[in-house]
Amino acid sequence: MTVLQACPVCGQGHLTPQVDTNTVVINGKSYDLPCHFAICNTCESEVADTDDACENARLMKEIRQRVENEMTNKLKEKP
Repeated sequence: MTVLQACPVCGQGHLTPQVDTNTVVINGKSYDLPCHFAICNTCESEVADTDDACENARLMKEIRQRVENEMTNKLKEKP
């Protein structure tokens, strides 16, 4: 989220961009996934706009690619 916007939930507050970290566990291995969203200063709703959702999807795809690469490398190591 690039600019402060009016809250689409309550229409009174303004959104403040946030980045939180979620831990994703895949095949027993943990990965930290940054999560972009905004919080309304009035109703405290958490909202992700299009930019946030696209960035979150891009970051998840990066983690998925890392997992695929790690699995491919492990398969190559087996005799």
